[in-house]
Amino acid sequence: MCSEIEAKLKIESPEQIESRLVELGAEFVAEQLQTDCHFDDDNAAMSKADKALRLRRQSVGETTQFLLTYKGPKEQSNFKKRREIVHIPKPCQTSEMEHPSAAGQVSSFSTIFIDWQYH
Repeated sequence: MCSEIEAKLKIESPEQIESRLVELGAEFVAEQLQTDCHFDDDNAAMSKADKALRLRRQSVGETTQFLLTYKGPKEQSNFKKRREIVHIPKPCQTSEMEHPSAAGQVSSFSTIFIDWQYH
């Protein structure tokens, strides 16, 4: 089991951050689109227990991957920290992510950089 540690920072200029990353030796890898479906019951038992069950569709270029993730309750920390179990199911023939029992669906777009010091 892994721990997820997350820090969200407000930035004024994404372009400045990207330029600085390149100056420091990071390399642009790809842009990705993530579509998340979060699951819960009618009583919001998962949310009330500060847990989450998510199915993520992650697309980078022509490659699409699905990840099923369970997130435990947040741990006491200066950052958002919680236990996480990620399962990568075998590829399926689904072209659309349709889950009528999903509590909510959210899409996000991000840019991926890799730091030369860590790869």
